[in-house]
Amino acid sequence: MPPCNTDDLEELLAGGESDRVEFKRSWSGDVRKRAIEAVCAF
Repeated sequence: MPPCNTDDLEELLAGGESDRVEFKRSWSGDVRKRAIEAVCAF
């Protein structure tokens, strides 16, 4: 998968949650750590 450019990222944000996007209400607790682990897994 090629890197995303700004237009790609804006399109992902505008499209809402999907298999590629998950929104979080808060970054409290261990959410930040788990998100980083998930990104690094790819």
